Amino acid sequence: MLQDPSGILQRVPELETLTGDPAIRDAIEGGDSFKIYRALVWARLRGRLTAQRETLLALLRRRRLFAKPVKGGGPWLSRINGFGATFLGKSELDPDGTHVTTHALVIFFVVPLLPLGAYLVRKESSEILRSSWSIFARVPLGPVSWVWRRLVALGAAAGVLLVAAAAVHSARYGDVRVLNPFDVPVSVTVGERADTVPAASDVVVGLPVGKHRARAVTAGGIEVDALDLDVTSGKRVLAWNLGGAMPVLLLDIVYSSALASVAKSSRDGSKPADDPEPPPRAIYCGQRLIQLLSVDYAFRPPDEKLGVKGGSGRVVKTYLGYEKGAKDNPRRCFSYLMQKGREAEAAGFLETAARIARWDPEISRAAVHARLASSAAQALRLAKEARDARPNEIELHRTYQIAAERAGAGSELVEEYRKRAEAEPGSADGQYLYARLLHGTRGRALVDELTARFPDHVYLLRSSFYLHFRAGDWRGAHAAWAKLRAKSAEAAAELADEEIRALVGIGKYAEAIKLAGATFNQGPVWMRTTMAYGFARAVLVAGVSPADALIVRVEADSHLRPGEKLWLLRHQSGLKVPKEATAPGLALERAALEDPAAAVRLAGLASEADIGALGHATWALLYCEAARLGNAGLEKSLARSAGATAWVGWGELERLRKLVRLELADSPEVDLDPELLAAALLVRSRNQSLTAVQRKALVDEARHLDVLHGPVTNAIPAWKI
Repeated sequence: MLQDPSGILQRVPELETLTGDPAIRDAIEGGDSFKIYRALVWARLRGRLTAQRETLLALLRRRRLFAKPVKGGGPWLSRINGFGATFLGKSELDPDGTHVTTHALVIFFVVPLLPLGAYLVRKESSEILRSSWSIFARVPLGPVSWVWRRLVALGAAAGVLLVAAAAVHSARYGDVRVLNPFDVPVSVTVGERADTVPAASDVVVGLPVGKHRARAVTAGGIEVDALDLDVTSGKRVLAWNLGGAMPVLLLDIVYSSALASVAKSSRDGSKPADDPEPPPRAIYCGQRLIQLLSVDYAFRPPDEKLGVKGGSGRVVKTYLGYEKGAKDNPRRCFSYLMQKGREAEAAGFLETAARIARWDPEISRAAVHARLASSAAQALRLAKEARDARPNEIELHRTYQIAAERAGAGSELVEEYRKRAEAEPGSADGQYLYARLLHGTRGRALVDELTARFPDHVYLLRSSFYLHFRAGDWRGAHAAWAKLRAKSAEAAAELADEEIRALVGIGKYAEAIKLAGATFNQGPVWMRTTMAYGFARAVLVAGVSPADALIVRVEADSHLRPGEKLWLLRHQSGLKVPKEATAPGLALERAALEDPAAAVRLAGLASEADIGALGHATWALLYCEAARLGNAGLEKSLARSAGATAWVGWGELERLRKLVRLELADSPEVDLDPELLAAALLVRSRNQSLTAVQRKALVDEARHLDVLHGPVTNAIPAWKI
């Protein structure tokens, strides 16, 4: 059992994690706090305890933790003709004024000759060449002062040798921080060094200067990453971000003299910050090696407070780090890269994550999506491997079908699943996976037949609802939704937005309003804004009030400043918004209703925040107009925004593009969400090659499909020609 005669483990419990080092353990059992501090110094200098390096460094920076009582009457403080002893320097300053200082022999009043000791003190008064002190305790000399005193005692020759040895060691070794973004531990080998990195964590590996081959694998033998590391000496930051999948952020931390502390309000979400914190300098998603010359807080928490000189000054420090212990790091990095149009950079680490997760459908779908950004063939290869690994997983079949369609294998795909369905006539899954590949009247008829044969199959019931809804068959959609709800209330709740539109389409306004309110209260949190929008639109169509009842509740939960509203949501919901109101996307939404040409120009200059804030119908109007005009840059930007939130698929983008370019006939066989189809038909009517009768028919159909009388209906006066 570990002996602790001085009781220091009670004062400094962090020491217990370091007792695996024999020298530290012996020092604790010896009861001398100064010797314990020296043991920590030697452990640091000799490169021991690398796994507890952060704890070690934190203790070394707090010498007051190892204090001893002052002996006798205290240290001698006197100077005669500039020679004597005094206190020099100041460190570990606390708000109460106490700090650690060095008691040194000096010449010329302040030039140190020999460190005599270190003390915890507070200056009570100060006059010319004379100060009054309160002395509370002795503390260990800092490493520099301690070495200095020993060097003087041992002589100049020994001092030169010691300094030279330290310099050689520093020049020959460097540290590499290995970041593991995955949800399982990873074994890393760098040169001759081997270590294990815990899940969603990191380790520091000390290595000789030079190039080293590095490799990381899971316990199951899955290679996570492999590269060559060039290790250098010095204080520069070198981090190996395995696969580039850890969302590592480089941030500015702003300290101001008013608070002398980090402004945390905008980070913890407790209240709105008066001064928003600066955006990240960099987010290292997709980057496997992070090399920086200098960072103030590298992978350690920033100081809560920092003294700032001057009445209105600011100090900016840099922080490099990540959210330790966070799950789904690869998917979080993918979301960021997708917003930047760089999803192809995520393909490698997402495929690795999918293998580690044993082809979990969600992460596998993301991996296929990333592969599609650069190679449909590679995406199909990956999707097939995932499907074959888990042949009974419907979602993996759906992902495979999407990849096959993108790879141009649509006809072969239909034939493959037709044969599967014929081979297993009693399999509801097999029948569904074939039927979902058929569109229009043919697909709807087959799905309705299958739902009669397999009335408990949730996928078939959901597919039946979608097909009727997309065909504008509001009554058929409502009937299908009722059947789905009877089997799975959760699956039905996910389709509440579409059901509300179907109910409004058949004039059941009260039921639509009731469903929006019930789903707002009982459904998933992420649906609350959508339900508030649907509620407001249904109320306005019905001609009752108040339309903003649910929007007010969303605003109450949004920590807004007094007088501030969710102006964009209110505008999208058809409510009046002051002309002077501003919000991301609001100017673009307004322009889209008033002037299509101006809206397209404004969209071309809009920020990612503006594009991402657009409602689906406004987005569809702008995307379709960009496609019709051949504005490839805007079309790509808008497609990227839709892909980042995964609410519109590649096949739908293709159908929208072809429809507005007159490359696809306008017929009941077109499979699109009615809101998107309404936008596409309105934009299609702007083609001068169509007759006036054709254009009018398209506009009338667009108005009919926009059952909530939303942006498409409101845009008709400005968009029709």
